[in-house]
Amino acid sequence: MYRTLLVDFDGTLTPSLTLWLQAFQYALDKLGRTVPEDTIIKRFYYRPYEETAAEFDLGSGKVFEGHVMDGLTITLAKAELFPGALDMLEAARELRMAVALVTSSPRPQVMSGLRNMGIEDAFDVIVSGDDVRHFKPHPEPVFKALHLLERGPDECLFVGDYTTDVLAGHAAGVHTALHLPAEHEPFYDFEMLRATRPTFTFTHYAELIAFMRRTNMLEPTLIGA
Repeated sequence: MYRTLLVDFDGTLTPSLTLWLQAFQYALDKLGRTVPEDTIIKRFYYRPYEETAAEFDLGSGKVFEGHVMDGLTITLAKAELFPGALDMLEAARELRMAVALVTSSPRPQVMSGLRNMGIEDAFDVIVSGDDVRHFKPHPEPVFKALHLLERGPDECLFVGDYTTDVLAGHAAGVHTALHLPAEHEPFYDFEMLRATRPTFTFTHYAELIAFMRRTNMLEPTLIGA
């Protein structure tokens, strides 16, 4: 039985990988540089800004990061929830689960995206990249969320879309659910993601909702009874 639900933001609640791509392109344009889209997908995601700036001769990593954040603020204004994501959050409430958002993205951009999607009040706790010293796959963000919720790891499910989420979950001793929507195929190697051995893998949120209800031994007809 799960009493706690932790949810990643980018690529999990919202199909934002293309929005990050646009933010990287915005930053490159500000720096007067052009990098092929497929190279951005392969070399820009999930890397320290200093490393990316050094590899592509972009100057200061801090300046590059600032441009990316400016671009992300613009692109996240277009963020939308994955179909069924709101139903999943509502199902968690019906199942009396504590709910936290756990993301490595900066808090200002995340909060802007949540407000634009109308779900800024959907979480008991929000742990952003600004709130921890170590990003996922380090377990610190997961442990911090559990600490703030006053919950243990044994009855917790962490939902994410990338290796960093699953590995952070493993390191923290929580169960994991891996989101593999078709929109992510240009960005990720799905076999590599499955190799991280999540507790559950799903394509559509209806599958995750059914898993949560089944695990908590509560039939849909009994919700709210």
